[in-house]
Amino acid sequence: MFTTIIEFLYKNKFLRNLFNIPWNPYHDLTFDGLAKNYKKAVEKINKSKKYKKFKETHNLFNKQDLELNQLKTSDIINKNRDLILPIFTSFFKKKIELLDFGGGASPAALSVMGMCKINIKTTVVERKHLVDYINKNLISKELKKYITYTHTLKNIQLKKFNVVYFGSSIQYFKNHTTLLKQFFVNKIDTIIISDTFFNFTKKDFYSLQIQERNHLYPNKFLSFYSTIKLFKKNGYKLIFSSTNSKNIYKHSMLKNDEFELKTLIFSKNKFN
Repeated sequence: MFTTIIEFLYKNKFLRNLFNIPWNPYHDLTFDGLAKNYKKAVEKINKSKKYKKFKETHNLFNKQDLELNQLKTSDIINKNRDLILPIFTSFFKKKIELLDFGGGASPAALSVMGMCKINIKTTVVERKHLVDYINKNLISKELKKYITYTHTLKNIQLKKFNVVYFGSSIQYFKNHTTLLKQFFVNKIDTIIISDTFFNFTKKDFYSLQIQERNHLYPNKFLSFYSTIKLFKKNGYKLIFSSTNSKNIYKHSMLKNDEFELKTLIFSKNKFN
């Protein structure tokens, strides 16, 4: 009886908000609202009386970036994106030149280097303030032999890379199609999109993702069908597709079967 009461109180939405109980996808909303594009998403966030203004949220996240104290792998037991890359790259016979978008303080190369004995060099693309902070405070001289941080693709020879990796990051690019076309033109062998929400309509749209209960951030839900079509048009074949887990994420405006957290691997050539 006592356990049942505690469980009821723990699941109660009002009490969870009142006592600021840590977010849990089984009991809390993950997404609250939809928008056609990034601009509309920011407008909706700023008009909301329930959540903080977008600029305040953006500044908070930038501040949290500068509180990091070490480079490390994330929890590979719960993070599919830290398992996919080591497993996939273990089949490579040649040196891997990896372009990692959004690796932050947990670059994908650390998981690969920790689990596989392969030759890998990585360039991590991140926001400038985070790149400056990591280069100054976190990355060791030893790791600099294998991992380089940058905030721009200028002066980078894209042709040298054979794998591009988006570890739950492509959804935060306002124009991800333009970015992808750079890789298509340079005929990069493999492009991995990991831990990303896809919708099953013909168009991309934005969901407003709840962060720390009183913050919202635009999260682009890519069209699964349009993404497949785009890669196919540019000579890439979908060689791997998985739904990362049963959809436990709650959305205020979408049913659970209308979006999924997926990992896709596209290849243009034989990757080994």
